Amino acid sequence: MTDDDQSNMSAGRREREAMYPDQGYILVRIDYNSPPGDALEKVATYESLDEIGSIPSDTDWEGYVVYDSEGNAYSNEDL
Repeated sequence: MTDDDQSNMSAGRREREAMYPDQGYILVRIDYNSPPGDALEKVATYESLDEIGSIPSDTDWEGYVVYDSEGNAYSNEDL
């Protein structure tokens, strides 16, 4: 793995970790075409999983994931 690959992975990991809420859950949009550092966007915040009625369906170009405060990811299938 090159230094650039490691740097990109680190940037993506830092951004993902910054998305974890202190409590509750957040819905994050993942743009598969964006480089690490620009790929994630916080869409919504919830206090409990029960509040999440549904999350948008994934497409070829983007996906949606719900993260909890421990960094666990929940997909459409999980909810």
